[in-house]
Amino acid sequence: GELEPALDLLLAGGSNPFRVIVEPLDQQGSTDAEPTNDNSDPFLVNWCTVTPNYSNPKFEEFWQTIAYLNELGIPERLVLSFMGPVPQWMGGSGVSAAMLDEWVELIASAAYYGRVKRGLSFGMLSPGNEIDWDAIEGPQIYATNYATGLRKLAERLDAYGLSDVRLVGPE
Repeated sequence: GELEPALDLLLAGGSNPFRVIVEPLDQQGSTDAEPTNDNSDPFLVNWCTVTPNYSNPKFEEFWQTIAYLNELGIPERLVLSFMGPVPQWMGGSGVSAAMLDEWVELIASAAYYGRVKRGLSFGMLSPGNEIDWDAIEGPQIYATNYATGLRKLAERLDAYGLSDVRLVGPE
């Protein structure tokens, strides 16, 4: 609710699109999204494990901001943007080829949770910010791995019924 007046002002000024950011890691470096691997299968989400993570206070603020922007009638102009490193078990500062499927699972499950379980609308998804930078803004992912990861993410989103979500990358 603290952002509503600022969002109203931005909308009145014609801002477009809206980039809503969530950082899966907290300031101490522990993950809010998936503190430990939900299971050993990156193609099967353990919703009993991840649902409490996606409803923690940080994610609640994220979802509430999206809900407010939905109320203002701009869902197709919303960009869900993931920033910061990934969980330590996934690599922390970077995502290796061996962890791409886990990274895809994390991003896709969060998008699915927001759209299906929370009933929110958004048109775009930015899975990683500044992947070629210093691993503070986003995890380092080599270009070929990132291209492969985006393809896998698009396929996973399609499988989840989210084929209308456009991917934004690289940022």
